[in-house]
Amino acid sequence: MHLKVAGKGFGVCVNGGNTCVGVTDIQWDNPDQAQISGDTHVVGRLWYPTTAMSSVSKPEGGKAFWLPDRRYAEGYAAVVFSDNGIGPTVGSCKNFAKSTFSNFTWWMGSSTQLKVIKDVPLKPAQHPYPVVLFSHGTCANRNTYSCICTKLAEEGYVVFSIEHADSTASAVEMAGDRGWQVYAGETREHVHKEFLRYRMKECQTARKMVAALSSGTVPPGVQLTVGKGRTSGPEKGPEPGPLLRQSFKGALDPDRVALAGHSFGASTVSALVAEDPGFPCAIALDPAWALLWADHPALTAWKTSAPLMIIGSHQWHTPKKDGTLVRSGHLQETVLAAASRRQLSIEDGKVEGSAAGGGAVSVVPAGSTHETFTDALVLFAGKTSWLLKMMGLGSGLNPKLGLKLTCEEMLAFLKRHIPEAGSSVSTISSSQKVNGLSKQVATVPLQQEEDAVYKSILGDKCALFKMRT
Repeated sequence: MHLKVAGKGFGVCVNGGNTCVGVTDIQWDNPDQAQISGDTHVVGRLWYPTTAMSSVSKPEGGKAFWLPDRRYAEGYAAVVFSDNGIGPTVGSCKNFAKSTFSNFTWWMGSSTQLKVIKDVPLKPAQHPYPVVLFSHGTCANRNTYSCICTKLAEEGYVVFSIEHADSTASAVEMAGDRGWQVYAGETREHVHKEFLRYRMKECQTARKMVAALSSGTVPPGVQLTVGKGRTSGPEKGPEPGPLLRQSFKGALDPDRVALAGHSFGASTVSALVAEDPGFPCAIALDPAWALLWADHPALTAWKTSAPLMIIGSHQWHTPKKDGTLVRSGHLQETVLAAASRRQLSIEDGKVEGSAAGGGAVSVVPAGSTHETFTDALVLFAGKTSWLLKMMGLGSGLNPKLGLKLTCEEMLAFLKRHIPEAGSSVSTISSSQKVNGLSKQVATVPLQQEEDAVYKSILGDKCALFKMRT
């Protein structure tokens, strides 16, 4: 991965893929409901393989940018200068610094052209594509993890990066005519638990949208759009034509929808995959385990047979000098144990003797920090590294190498645990359907021999490795 500088613009690029990547924004809302809910409202961005030719200067489709609207910059500024942020919080100094930071972030983000093509059709394939739903962390949005999403799309996955409307995103472009939601600041712990459940519902709704797009029977209120309602920004333009939506018909596999997320998003997907058998596996990037409620299956005993990969940061998941871990890292062992395979009894509400818990693997790249998994360290590299130092951010691991290792670990896990169509890999499955979706999809439990694969990717950059099958 490298940061391409062209004139005044920056392009976050991912090397190594042989496929061009398209993106389009997706939104769904039930206009009959006055208040939004996770069951009836979801927004985000799709990243997918395309046959369109990629050119930074003249792409066949539209251009895509890291910050497509000024309100995302305002949201990041609201995060930095909140009561729990790193900037000054009182007086005229705060207002001036906040405005300056917002303007600078907008200049950087709106000139950061992503190496993707906007609103072009999905590349035809012999079999339907597997899908990854990506859940962002607190203060992030649909574009914060563009490097990871682009790489997964290059390798043949369709990624739906959800922009959560639970008040934790830096900014959310709501569906329909509902306007924008900008970060409102930190909340109390009990409210975070409510947000977690809301986010889980949004992920389930996103899976329904994947199934609807693939079936061609899209419910009213669904739009593939370049940003209806945006008042400013480099991506402003007309809604794409019908060929875009038609290209998804029959092309997505609703029974091969995996989960991935970072920080709060990592906790979200871990909680969901532990209780909803409709997802074959999940990847948690530097999870904040304290956001799970104490009696949740992710911390007690999984109700599914889906495996979990945890890629933690050195900063959060290795002991400090006093032996303690930050951000409730002590709960990691609890999660690993809960995800281990076991035999369910009839009291679990399933057939006695059926398998539960697909196992879990945890890897930690040496020198990585919580920000290693986002675009930030790559985007603000070089001449703007002073900004990272001012914000107390950074990494002992080269940012580009950190993202490269993360993507390689994710791909190795996904290729093993989302079985390809016609694969002979041994799975645990059920054909029962609910509303057109499998109540339980095929899963591939973690195998002990996988440890060599994940260890070899990190090599001497492996600070910590644990596996529970």
